[in-house]
Amino acid sequence: MSLHEMLAVQDPEILSFVSDYKLNLIAPGQMSDAEIDQFNTSLREVMLFIKYSEDRAKLNEMVEKDDRFKNMDRKAASVISTVTGVEIEMNEEEEKVDMCQALREMMEDATNEGIQQGMQDERIAMAKRMLAKRNFSYEEIAELSALSVEEVQALAMGNE
Repeated sequence: MSLHEMLAVQDPEILSFVSDYKLNLIAPGQMSDAEIDQFNTSLREVMLFIKYSEDRAKLNEMVEKDDRFKNMDRKAASVISTVTGVEIEMNEEEEKVDMCQALREMMEDATNEGIQQGMQDERIAMAKRMLAKRNFSYEEIAELSALSVEEVQALAMGNE
């Protein structure tokens, strides 16, 4: 692929300022699993994780079935964390990481965050209903909805 082919900009005038040359890239998302399986080092697991990082079901299935993910080099796990933005808890004393456990913890954290967000959304909805009835003070709404008085006032002004 050439540098110009990789750029989102296709304006010839702008492209004239950028030298165009071929680059040899490894793009996990564009490779088949068979091509990635040809790697014999931990780069294989890194590339597979990157490829499926947006597909949680496929990622979970792959990590659970592949024993190489259960005993991954800490440096490879660090690369995965950096490239995908996935926070992986790693013990600094151990050289290996169990990605199955790390993925389970990550999914549990995401579930807990979703539950917390759902609860906050419900508190806001309840406060809005109470505001609409106009029978409650901001302090009463805050107490019953577990929101702060400032949050209730912002809702009353239409500033969520």
